[in-house]
Amino acid sequence: MSRFRKKLKRMLPRPIRVVLRALLHYTQRLARWGIILVQMRGASVLDEFKLILSACATPVVSLKHLMEWQDPVLLFDTEVVVHGVGRFHLRRHSDDLWHVLPWREQAVVKALRGRLQEGNIFSRCGR
Repeated sequence: MSRFRKKLKRMLPRPIRVVLRALLHYTQRLARWGIILVQMRGASVLDEFKLILSACATPVVSLKHLMEWQDPVLLFDTEVVVHGVGRFHLRRHSDDLWHVLPWREQAVVKALRGRLQEGNIFSRCGR
């Protein structure tokens, strides 16, 4: 924790810190969708619609559990194309969406690029 944050924590009453933390979590949840929509597209028109609909639902969905970490959530199973990485099937209400973002999981992207060639299929176990 930074010195500034420690100082603020000592200065601000707990109720104010709670409200500020909830506001920070809420704005972070909304901002993540901007990154998602820049780095990936739906594999079809229907998948693009599902992706955009999930992003549009975020202001309401993100109000839940504001004091906890929450990954961006897809409302539907969706096929996406991640720029420079490949195509993925993402499950609704899972953390799949967050884990295929190139800026988020750089080691995974590097491994995929190093091992897979055009036309290869990568599948998680049990699918």
